[in-house]
Amino acid sequence: MQSHGEISLEWDGQLFTMYAYGPFNEEGVREVIASLKRAVLSENIESWVRLEVWDMDTLGSPLVFDYVKAYYLWCEEHGCRATAVVVNNIIQRNIIEKDFLTNIRIFKSKREAIDWLKDSGEI
Repeated sequence: MQSHGEISLEWDGQLFTMYAYGPFNEEGVREVIASLKRAVLSENIESWVRLEVWDMDTLGSPLVFDYVKAYYLWCEEHGCRATAVVVNNIIQRNIIEKDFLTNIRIFKSKREAIDWLKDSGEI
């Protein structure tokens, strides 16, 4: 099966930003998570924070989100202190609020998310 879902990544000091585009299938999320892990490990940083910006279409099946939850736990085990997620719809918000147990805050705008990370002393 062809993979679906794309990301772009950037580092700014201790801030790791990921932009997610489109719906993800199982193959796509596995490829993306492998890329994300490589990016974290190659940065060789002990402590960092994460900003995720999901576009309107960033969704997936329950199995896709099982992979995402496992990745979030991996991040915490590899130095991630906090995660700010910018969502674009109520379904995305509900999935995170219901299923994700790590140190996550949800926002409607990138500016709010960055302000929270700054105000909480994370960046």
